[in-house]
Amino acid sequence: MTILLLVVLGLFILMILRVPVAFAFGMAGMAMMLFYNLGTDWVMIQSVSLVTSFPLLAIPLYIFLGQLMETSGLVARIIDFSDVLIGRVKGGLGYAVVLGNGIFGAISGSAGAALVTFGTIVFPRMKSQGYREGYSVALIASSAMLSLFIPPSMDMIMFGFMARINIAACFLATVGPGILLMILYSIINFFITRNMPLVELPKLSFQGTMKGVWLQGRRAFFVVIVIPLIILGGIYGGIFTPTEAAAASVVVAIAVATLVHRSLTMKGLGKAMLESAYLTGMIICVLFFLFVFGRALLWENIIQGMIAFFTTVSKSIVVQLLTLNILLVIVGMIIDDNSACILAGILLVPVMKQLGVNEYHLAGIVMANLGLGLLTPPVAPLLYAAAGVTGVPLKVYFRYSIYFMIFANVPVIILTTYIPEIATYLPNLVFKTGLGRW
Repeated sequence: MTILLLVVLGLFILMILRVPVAFAFGMAGMAMMLFYNLGTDWVMIQSVSLVTSFPLLAIPLYIFLGQLMETSGLVARIIDFSDVLIGRVKGGLGYAVVLGNGIFGAISGSAGAALVTFGTIVFPRMKSQGYREGYSVALIASSAMLSLFIPPSMDMIMFGFMARINIAACFLATVGPGILLMILYSIINFFITRNMPLVELPKLSFQGTMKGVWLQGRRAFFVVIVIPLIILGGIYGGIFTPTEAAAASVVVAIAVATLVHRSLTMKGLGKAMLESAYLTGMIICVLFFLFVFGRALLWENIIQGMIAFFTTVSKSIVVQLLTLNILLVIVGMIIDDNSACILAGILLVPVMKQLGVNEYHLAGIVMANLGLGLLTPPVAPLLYAAAGVTGVPLKVYFRYSIYFMIFANVPVIILTTYIPEIATYLPNLVFKTGLGRW
């Protein structure tokens, strides 16, 4: 146990020092191999078997899909469509950012891709319309998180795979929290922008609005309707597995971008492949070493120890869930969402099931907390990445980010935790998983 605690402590220190995640877990994995005398042959066979499994093939495919959408300019059509729907009211471009991220989430479960895309395209538009620079960046960075809540979600693929539960049901478990976030972000946008001196856009008649919706709807038809329908309709219609749906959507996206819109060049395709390979390599490296890490956790009877910890804290499930949220917030502040979902799938699912918490309710709780972690220092990957994408220093927009965290993310965590149906209603409706009311 002492060795394990030292390794975990070392891992957290490396994370705080901003050592790349793959290298930090790599060092932790090698320390485990050394201290527990694990044979390298056994580790290689077991780990390679894990990372080459069919369900995990969905991860590089969804990453590639997101990169294709970005490099081919298809995401701009989502933004234009969202803007024409609600962009004429005051603060309309802010609402369009929230809605556009929700639509993009139904195509690619990557918050990073959403941030880069919306930061590049929407930020200049918001500046030109008079939105405060800090608020614009905070809204774009916070809304990018929605890509992890609206299925398909790469985090839920890893959580479901490591927990050995239904991945498609995990997708549905985060829809309720995601919709709540979209509503609360829009309410915050209303209150913050109502006193901003925004540029007044020309008012359109009903006919003019309908014409704009028709024109932009035609331009965005394949992106907004066809590709999400292939992914979600295929999965929940029983036609595809999540992995097969990802493969089919990549083929359709390439066909649409090259044959219909003619916006994808060979150079753009190569760039998308290269960037996808880089991101996939990083995730697979983390998965590889987390397997060793997870085996050591099981050998040390950590699960039994965690059950004892939660029951010692209190016999009340309300207090136990509060304790769980505190732990997840701390983990989310230090470890990236991908790695945290893997650890949660390994450790928390068996622990919380023993305490009477439905595994799909737990999926919603985990995602709600780790979404907040993406915005919370010291790691805060979305906040730091937003500075690189927009060129605006963190100190300019951090104040606005706090509004989204306090008045949207925290309430969603509380509601999802203590109203299980927010996370479990859809999984139960489709897969009869139970509502999880403790």
